[in-house]
Parts: sequence; structure tokens; C-alpha cells
Amino acid sequence: MIYLDNAATTRVTEPILEVMLSYLKESYGNPSSLYFLGRKSKRVIETAREQVAKAINAKPEQIFFTSGATESNNWVISNFDYVICSKIEHHSILNNPKCHQSDFSELERKIRKNNADLVTYMLVNNETGQIFDIKSLVEISHKMGIMFHTDATQAFGHIPIDVKELAVDSLSLSGHKFHAPKGVGILYLKDPSKYKPLFYGGQQEKNLRAGTENVAGIAAIGKAVELYNFSKEKDGICRTIQGKFYSAFKDMTDVWFNTNISNSIPTTLNLAFKNAESESLMLLLDSNGICVSSGSACNSRSLESSHVLKVMGTPEEYIYNSIRLSWDESITNEQINYVIKSIKNNVKKIRGYV
Repeated sequence: MIYLDNAATTRVTEPILEVMLSYLKESYGNPSSLYFLGRKSKRVIETAREQVAKAINAKPEQIFFTSGATESNNWVISNFDYVICSKIEHHSILNNPKCHQSDFSELERKIRKNNADLVTYMLVNNETGQIFDIKSLVEISHKMGIMFHTDATQAFGHIPIDVKELAVDSLSLSGHKFHAPKGVGILYLKDPSKYKPLFYGGQQEKNLRAGTENVAGIAAIGKAVELYNFSKEKDGICRTIQGKFYSAFKDMTDVWFNTNISNSIPTTLNLAFKNAESESLMLLLDSNGICVSSGSACNSRSLESSHVLKVMGTPEEYIYNSIRLSWDESITNEQINYVIKSIKNNVKKIRGYV
């Protein structure tokens, strides 16, 4: 199998699995307990908090562990009344009834008109890999006394993340996007005193996130931010891979690139082939042992076209024909060549049916 859907989720690697197993099999104490096993689990959580804080240039007391970015996003939004967001956010933001869509150019007018109290714009788009320069939006929001949140789920490990440089008030991450398990996430809060909990119950996470902590998951995400943070070496390898894929397909007839590789993370390429419907292409590639996506995994079973591609202006004849390739540095040249050959052959096959 050649796995090219890392934007949907990543495999839990051996070093991360080893960390998790020790806290599932042996050091399984409840962190709220006072005996040794409990104290050991508590130390694990605080160590992971320090690891995450260091990775994004925050303070440990600004880091909170959640079940993932969906929870983190909802937690932040629950503290505000009228939220302005971009039109290409993840559905955990777009589908929130408090969120109202806006173009970049309309931001200041929308804030004034609607008396908004939060702005949220993603850092990297999950379908195309596009990187957004949110600094100017943060400046506008802060100038108007409005707090700013960013969903950075697709950004970690692919671009450097420095919360002080970004100047955001909150930021969310999901561990399963960078080789930690599903079900553990991060929320950075610049000033935790300004937020109320999403869940009420015990005193975990400084009284802001009730529920017995996922110790094994938290230990895993702490290790993952150390092992899989951004590096220039990894960036260079993945940029080369992206260039190979782009060069291989750009000369094909009736092809459309939804990813602008000059302004994207290096691990994603979203493209479309006219008269080659994406579901058919995905199934044929699956029969060749290749896993790709047609866009956001959270919406993959919907018959609706991608809201992201609509906003981006992808032509109608390509919008249902788009596939997303997303890889990591472990893919080999042999695998790359096999994928290229398979895609080209299967596109020709589908077009032959039309």
C-alpha cells in the first residue's frame, strides 16, 4: 500500500507507540490520584505540556489538552457571541451557528457592522495546503479590540509555528495530523483567565477542561511535537516530492491545479482532471494499492462539492474531479513513479469510458 492521505490522518510511528504503550500497560494511574501511579501520570502530563509549549514558543500554563482540534475550536468559539470566519474553514468552525463567513477584504467592515467579538482564520487549508498570512488580519482585529483565533491543524510540522510571532490569542492542533494518535489535541490560550470551560466537572486542566486526562495520548502528543516539528531538511525533501508530482502532471491535457505550490505546505498537491470524476479515480487507484483523497476526510461521504474549491473559483468541470495527494518524507522515488504512472493510466481509462 502507498498511503497518500496524510492530510486526513497520519500513522502512529513506532517511537510514539512505544511511549503510549508504557502508559497503557504499566503506568496507568489516574493523574488526580495521590499515590505513586497517579503522581507519575500527572508528571507525564506536565512534561508533555512543557514539550508542546517549547515547540510553539508558548508558556506551559498556556497549553491545554483536548480530544482534538474540533473540540479546541468549539471551546474557543463557545466563549464568544458573534464570530467572523473565513469561507474555507474546517467544518468544526463553519458549521458552528455563532460563526459568520467573511472575505479577507471585508473583515474590518464586518467587525464594525456586526459588533463581532472574535475573528478566526485558519493558518493552512486542509484541502489545498495553501498557507495564509494571517498577521495583517490579527493586526486589524487587535486594532479594533477583537480577539483572534487560528485553526493550525494542518500547519504543524509543515511550517514553523511561533505563537508570539503570530500574535494570536488562541490556536488549535490535532495530534493525529503529526503521528500522534486520534483523540488528543492541543489548545493554546494566550490568557486562559479570559475563557470559560466547554465541559464542566472536575478540576482537571486548571479547572478549564473537565474529564480524566488521556495520559497515553498526551504523552504521545508531547513526544510527537518534539520528533515531528518543522525542519528545513524535511521541508526540502517534501518540496522535491511536490515538484516531481507537479512536473509529472502539468503537461497532461485538461488538468487543473487547486494547489499553488509557491504558497503551500510541501506535503500536499490537490489537482483535477477533466472528464475523470474523482470517486472513480480514487477507486481505481485503491485497486492499485494507492490511497488518495478527494478533499476533506470529514466531508468525504457528502455528495456536495467542496466548499473550499467553490470559494477558490475552481471551474465547474473540475470541481467534482479533484483529488488530493498528501505525503511525508518516507515515500520513495519508486513509489512516486508508480503513483504517477497509475494516475495517468487510470485517468486515460476513465476518459475512455466517457
